[in-house]
Amino acid sequence: MFGHQLNGNISAFKRWMEMNGTQFECRFLSIDRPYAERLKAGGHSALSAQSISDMLWVVNSDVFLTDHGPGIYKTLKALRPAIRFIDVWHGIGFKGFEDKELLPIFGRYDRIFCSSNWVKKNLYVRQGLSEDRVEGTGCAVTDELLMERPSKEESSRDFDLPRLDRPIVMYAPTWSHGKSDHHGELDADSVIHVLEELAASTDVTVVVRMHLNSNFDTDQAPSRLNYRPMQAYPDTHSLIRAADVLITDWSSIATDFLVLNRPMIFIDTPDPFADSHLLTPDDRVGHLVHSKDELAGAIIGALENPDNFASRYSRQRKDTLDRAFGTSLDGKTCERHGAAIKRLVSNTKQLKH
Repeated sequence: MFGHQLNGNISAFKRWMEMNGTQFECRFLSIDRPYAERLKAGGHSALSAQSISDMLWVVNSDVFLTDHGPGIYKTLKALRPAIRFIDVWHGIGFKGFEDKELLPIFGRYDRIFCSSNWVKKNLYVRQGLSEDRVEGTGCAVTDELLMERPSKEESSRDFDLPRLDRPIVMYAPTWSHGKSDHHGELDADSVIHVLEELAASTDVTVVVRMHLNSNFDTDQAPSRLNYRPMQAYPDTHSLIRAADVLITDWSSIATDFLVLNRPMIFIDTPDPFADSHLLTPDDRVGHLVHSKDELAGAIIGALENPDNFASRYSRQRKDTLDRAFGTSLDGKTCERHGAAIKRLVSNTKQLKH
């Protein structure tokens, strides 16, 4: 397994395989040796791309599973052509791709597991990938999102959060994608200011999770907020499960949070993906805000009347979920992944004989 970090779909699928005693031995490969060592110290099966012995293990593996594309695909395929390459991607969001952009990336993959048949058709097949290599099995993280909500004690322990009796408001924007970070009245600094005032005046725990590529300086940020960067707290989806309200803009985290049917607030910044969408601006299922006052009012409203979200956005939520996840929200995505991998490996071995 290979990705930026051990999180998201790869992490959820790895946990499922380890818990269910499948026939596969799973290890996570990192190009960052110190990160691989930290994973090992935490009890994870991890490998370093800078270790010759670790790479020998990788070369002799049956399946190489990714969530951000191939990375070292060409080198591995040259060393051992029999390795089956599978991608599970890392999120279903608003960002689309230019025509044929994905074909050189995934064209030689053996399988792509995507979130739904709609995504299969409108993203991968439309990009020129063969239909028989793409399966709408679902996103592994949704299996965990559909599980029982973690207790306040678990959330406090896992993310070092204070005050177990407080609701949790989470701010998780995307990054600028090479465009300006400043969007009128509601740039990141302005949102942080509103959240700082909220934390000072109400019994709310505010969690801030900036994008991995963001240049936001948390060292200079207000102290009442709880900054939980991905580098230190990689398990985004456990944090999502704990949150009562999500504030975001164009991040794919919104699609995952939508599964939970809890209030979402969208900062209505200029569309960074205006030239190419997967999901559209109409799939921002929640309260769109344009000013500090609107944001503050929307947060208070979501906390005081959380059920309003479910009733107000019921139809829009269903339409978006149908396209993003189809019929896969049954808690059995990892089971489908496992069965598909077994078939692929079995067919490969039969062809050898």
